[in-house]
Amino acid sequence: MEETKKPAPRRRRPSEYICHCCRKKYPYCFNCPCGFQICEKCFRENLWGISNGPTWVCPDCGRIRMTF
Repeated sequence: MEETKKPAPRRRRPSEYICHCCRKKYPYCFNCPCGFQICEKCFRENLWGISNGPTWVCPDCGRIRMTF
């Protein structure tokens, strides 16, 4: 008897993002599964503290995330 595997459920993207730094609404923000969201402008302003090149570290939970 063969087992059928169910596909993994897909995560839904929020229709609206709210930057945790400037509190403005955007169509897209860099985000982390913990819920942290940061817009591109605030990300660039804080690049020195949260990124080391191709990755960034979530300031809330410490997860390492890919930039793009």
